[in-house]
Formats: sequence, structure tokens, C-alpha cells
Amino acid sequence: MAKLSFAAEGIYSDGSTSPLINKVTWHSSAIDIAKIDDKGILTGIAIGTVEVKASYEGIESNIINVRITDAILTSMNISVRNHYHLTLLFIVVVNCHSLPKAFTAMALHRH
Repeated sequence: MAKLSFAAEGIYSDGSTSPLINKVTWHSSAIDIAKIDDKGILTGIAIGTVEVKASYEGIESNIINVRITDAILTSMNISVRNHYHLTLLFIVVVNCHSLPKAFTAMALHRH
């Protein structure tokens, strides 16, 4: 099963931020579709959509929607953006109960 890692960051009243590693409680809206452990690792179980959020000392985070799919990779596109940049863009989706993951690579070339 594919996994997706989440991180939580606290935003304080003075505008500063700090990672909340191992301090938050993670929540999945449908544990029969995807479960999330205390380290923020979401594991897909079945096809569907879940909402993921975190809480810490009575404060709740924003919600992120995650779609679990059984889609498989059927094609790939590459393109040249312009004379100076080469961009390769592809989507990788692992078969059966997986999370889609997008990857982008960019290289700068000057003559």
C-alpha cells in the first residue's frame, strides 16, 4: 500500500513558526479508506476520499483532502518549455489502493 507523509507546523501569536513533530494528534475522516499513524503517515486501504487534519492542545489544523485511487500509469508526457529550460513532468500512480504522487524535474541549460 502506498503511503503519504504529513507534517504539522505551529504558528504563534508573534508570527514565528515551529515544527510540531510528535506533538499533534492526526485524524482521518474515514479510517476504512485510509488510516494515519501518530507520525503523520497516511496509508491507503480502500478507494475513496478522506479528510486529514491534526490537532494540538485544542487547536485544529486546516483540512487536506486525499483521494485514494486504483488508477494505473498509462502514458507519460515530456515537453521543452523554452530555449533555456527543460521540464520533465510525469504523474506516477501505483496500482491498487494507492495514493497519487506527482513528481517534477527541471534543468537549466544556457548556451
